[in-house]
Amino acid sequence: MKARLFLILIFLCITLVITFNDSLDLFPPTEIEFLNKEIIVNSEMMISFIAFFTLVFVLCIGVVEKLFFSVRAGKNKEQEK
Repeated sequence: MKARLFLILIFLCITLVITFNDSLDLFPPTEIEFLNKEIIVNSEMMISFIAFFTLVFVLCIGVVEKLFFSVRAGKNKEQEK
């Protein structure tokens, strides 16, 4: 649980820094048309997307781990008694 909390805090810190700092330009902004609307994707948004999807991936792995492996651990403890 601590690792997930740290990841959430890291994501929030990255988002805050990117929001309030306008000097990060790793690559030029790109225009993407999505649902008949033009969206300008810049390096700050890409960093946020990568951090967000990493966080979601780790949270999903944690949920799957709790669902499948905690039940087996409980059964093993009952069998030992």
